[in-house]
Amino acid sequence: MAVDVVWFKRDLRLRDHAPLAEAVAQGRPLILLYVHEPSIWDLPDHAPRHRRFVEECLVDLQQQLVPHGRSMLVCEAEMAEVLAFLHQRWGIHTLHSHRETGLADTYARDRALTAWCQVNGVRWSEHDRDGVQRGRRDRQGWMEQWHYTMQAPKAHVDRALLAARMLPPEQLDNPFPPQDPLPPDEAFQAGGEHAGQQWLRSWVEGRISRYAASISKPAASRSGCSRLSPYLAWGCLSARQVYQAQERAVLRSAEGRNFRAFTDRLRWRDHFIQKFEMEDRMEHEHLHPAFEAYPWSAEEEPLRRWETGTTGYPMVDACMRSLIATGYLNFRMRAMLVSFATQVLGVHWKRPALHLAQQFLDYEPGIHYPQVQMQAGTTAIHTLRLYDPVKQGLDHDPEGSFIRTWVPELRALRGPLVHTPWALTPLERMAYRLDYPEPVVPYPTALSEARDRVYAFRKGLAFDHTARRIVQRHTIPGSRRT
Repeated sequence: MAVDVVWFKRDLRLRDHAPLAEAVAQGRPLILLYVHEPSIWDLPDHAPRHRRFVEECLVDLQQQLVPHGRSMLVCEAEMAEVLAFLHQRWGIHTLHSHRETGLADTYARDRALTAWCQVNGVRWSEHDRDGVQRGRRDRQGWMEQWHYTMQAPKAHVDRALLAARMLPPEQLDNPFPPQDPLPPDEAFQAGGEHAGQQWLRSWVEGRISRYAASISKPAASRSGCSRLSPYLAWGCLSARQVYQAQERAVLRSAEGRNFRAFTDRLRWRDHFIQKFEMEDRMEHEHLHPAFEAYPWSAEEEPLRRWETGTTGYPMVDACMRSLIATGYLNFRMRAMLVSFATQVLGVHWKRPALHLAQQFLDYEPGIHYPQVQMQAGTTAIHTLRLYDPVKQGLDHDPEGSFIRTWVPELRALRGPLVHTPWALTPLERMAYRLDYPEPVVPYPTALSEARDRVYAFRKGLAFDHTARRIVQRHTIPGSRRT
């Protein structure tokens, strides 16, 4: 008896799941499979917070199947080992999955599995994920296709029929049981399709009214932004589900402007993943190769202080500490952290990229690496963004409440001093009993020197044929975004 296998990757949901819907329609006995692959979890950009979120997603999926007397098969092994076992035990007819815009390691694994499927006569049916399309050479027609995908009917999965197709739990031998799950942590958003649906409902039904006023503010964004990104990154929600929920809500809402702004962000998300899909070398290489000659700093201490939130720059440190503690930070402050590490401290973007990947609960490789390089200035085609941490603090945390929350050493300070504690005299530091480090680099000279250094280097590149190729390959026609 041959079976079909649905391989869950970054698509941890039962709703709007095209591979699952296809597998159910095929009519063969069915196994739903998730594999904790040690070679992937051990990569330097993964962290326990990601594993815990995935484990919570899997618990949610299992709970949805319990009323039907069915369960997923969850293994801890390399995917090739699991497939070989299932093929020997049952004979696999078709492997169903979404395509993954992932890392060099996941691409290498998929290429090896493609070869395995060919040798063993297994058909592998892959589906594009969200609005990202494999095999593109440019962006002609991409936006039109994205809107078509978002507006298309969702892939419906009939639960009763799914249960009828699935093998009963007593038949699912598992020689690769997963390790014990990590304990929950209430400081982080909980994983799972149901949690994602709850965040989506609260967003379209009310929280979106605070979007424009909250998006740039590190404290207000924690409730005034959608907070859907981890559920999109790990596939608890599809981009289409979010898009269509907004389309329904806007008809009965006065928040049309906020909805349109968020839809732009949703499309922008897939735009960056598409960029990485077409040029995944960005994981390891400068998008513009001339930056191999850039004078990156080799000093370890400034990087260590940046990673631990002890730079002596209150807004930088508050953002890093809050990110480490909760896995969340709004977009503007993420950009500031990258800018500070790569431009002000002069650290090669790869090292901050790995640290931030470990911290972001919503880590999505296809967004992460293009964004890091854009903020670091190594694409050579985007406007240089060098964020002044003092200005960012004064603009978006003027009372210093966010800083005092995450940098308790500064709680006694009020007014502008909370943003510039280095302005205190030695006597004032003693009076405040201030136990906070001096700036890792002097303010504001370090910022002006960084700006001059980066501009001088980029000016030498001019707009060469490499930059022109990047623009032609990644710019959406009719848009200025690359």
